[in-house]
Amino acid sequence: MAHRLDRRLRLTISQTDRARLEERRRLLQLRRSRQDQSRTFRQVAHALCEQGVRGFSKLLPKDCLEIALRFAHLPGQDERFVWPQRDCRRWDSPTGRDELFRQALLACTNLQGSVCVIFHPYQAGLRIPAATLHDHAATVIADQFEAIWVTRCDPAWWLIEIAAIDNELCFSLDLSPQVSP
Repeated sequence: MAHRLDRRLRLTISQTDRARLEERRRLLQLRRSRQDQSRTFRQVAHALCEQGVRGFSKLLPKDCLEIALRFAHLPGQDERFVWPQRDCRRWDSPTGRDELFRQALLACTNLQGSVCVIFHPYQAGLRIPAATLHDHAATVIADQFEAIWVTRCDPAWWLIEIAAIDNELCFSLDLSPQVSP
């Protein structure tokens, strides 16, 4: 009987070892979560770096959510906003999409300052100079994303939405709560 008791004691893990393993597991889960949240950013960043683009940075998911909440007063459906001032245009090719986007970006920013590209409110986004985004639009707004939102990183009320599902680009220069219905 003493032999069985001794064997069970050897098979148990000490409390300090258990705590260390649990902490290691928690950190691994956190790392995996951060990797999942940054997958889209890493994909776009890799493509931009291959083209020699510099000067962009990762936008943390909490910042993407904070920016997206600026427009929470707008009605929405699924991954899209329902636009109060319907300034939406359709494209029929990736080249047409890129041209529409460049026109909207120019109308909203005059290519001054940095903009934030939000692929999903709970994913890492992209902070990039507007002029760089204008020049490399095809790389950033590829059809692989359901909806992408582009706006200024600092408080602003203009927004561009690119919806690949509907082949539609919508934008407005003023979506402040006072203007929308």
